[in-house]
Amino acid sequence: MAAVRQAVKSKPIVVLKGGRGERSRQATFSHTGALAGQYEIYRAAFQQSGMIEAATLAELVDTVKALTFYSPAAGNRIAVLSVQAGPGIVITDRCREQGLKLAQFSRATAKRLRQVIPLMNYVNNPVDISWKFVEFDACREIFDAVLSDVGVDAVIIAFVFYHGNMELIRAAIEVAKFHHKPIVACLDSPGGLAATQIDSLETNGIPTYPLPERAVTGVAGLVRYGEIMLNHASSARS
Repeated sequence: MAAVRQAVKSKPIVVLKGGRGERSRQATFSHTGALAGQYEIYRAAFQQSGMIEAATLAELVDTVKALTFYSPAAGNRIAVLSVQAGPGIVITDRCREQGLKLAQFSRATAKRLRQVIPLMNYVNNPVDISWKFVEFDACREIFDAVLSDVGVDAVIIAFVFYHGNMELIRAAIEVAKFHHKPIVACLDSPGGLAATQIDSLETNGIPTYPLPERAVTGVAGLVRYGEIMLNHASSARS
């Protein structure tokens, strides 16, 4: 724990602990002996020392991926931009489950969004960009408005594979250069069809996930590391 407290000041540590239930703990003990033990004790040690715990191997990989791309998030207020309604709704639910909050846009941000987005579309978060995602200028304005809002700490973009996505992707890449807030994308790739789009995003520093839940996991890791860094800073001052 002492080593971890020192290390996480410069590098995040993500951990996956097997043997959390009674039956799996018994199996763990028979295989690795001393490594088994009460999960609650391990969990407390992880939290107190500053480790980010993953519940599954997929969560471990998704958390590490986001941390590879970005510095920790400044807070847990998330803006969701979705081309299709379904992914945006799933992301909203998953944010709540992960302890993340949907950002409350300022009046100025809401006004900028409404000037671009049709009246039929929801703009209060999650933002419905279904009619504008093929327009570069509109997407650029939407991204800049959201990322400029002081009440937004990170952004998740959700869309499914479509050839017209490139204008949305170009806008996200351009605007990201002028902001230091994490942007995470959710983009499916049936049969690898979206490989070029995913490569464009990730080459320009925007991590991409195939499912809404996994995109939220990545952002949650950035938020958790931000909380860890804040706690260390507060401890140092005291």
